[in-house]
Amino acid sequence: MKYCKTINTKIGKITIVEENNKIIEIWINQEIKEDLIKKDTELLEETKKQLEEYLDGKRKNFSVPLNPKGNDFMKKVWTRLQKIPYGEVKSYRADC
Repeated sequence: MKYCKTINTKIGKITIVEENNKIIEIWINQEIKEDLIKKDTELLEETKKQLEEYLDGKRKNFSVPLNPKGNDFMKKVWTRLQKIPYGEVKSYRADC
């Protein structure tokens, strides 16, 4: 089952999606288009907390389990994006 939680932040509405105790998607300013169950799971609450800390400049790394969805190329991009240091702007194509 997929669970979701939507939070209001200074960059807009963020929807966090969990499946099998891992975060699989995060949407910014998008309407929920799937059949998701709105639920306050422990993982969604922790992810909310960490996102808020990040947006407030109090957190630089996340410690929630991830399982990003996408094809092989997209998964490579997600892995590269995770290597970009906090506060830096780089392309996923750049050496990190």
